[in-house]
Amino acid sequence: MKNRIDLDTIPEDFEWKDNQAVVVHENGWFKADMTCTTKSAKVALNRFFKAVPELASWRESSIEDGENINYKGNDFTLGDGSKNPIPSYVWEIGMTNAEGDYPTVYLFLNVNEKARGGLD
Repeated sequence: MKNRIDLDTIPEDFEWKDNQAVVVHENGWFKADMTCTTKSAKVALNRFFKAVPELASWRESSIEDGENINYKGNDFTLGDGSKNPIPSYVWEIGMTNAEGDYPTVYLFLNVNEKARGGLD
């Protein structure tokens, strides 16, 4: 099994696979999703960035944030509380079955290619 699949859109009947990144280029956004059943969030993050090297510049901060599972971030709101007219990213790291031997980690990182000036 490939550890990555690239699509234009995600069909309604799409079959998600564990440990496989799904990358979609849509409306100027580079969207990457992955679910991993593994021993730790760090392992899942390593698999995610190995499968999606275009997002390598996000790796360091996300691994730090991966210690705090169920983390979300975006820049939809500016510092003054107003709506950002050109949001550039949204991401989440979440975990289910955290008490089990092999928890499931869900990751997604969506980057607005125009706002961010391209990818790595």
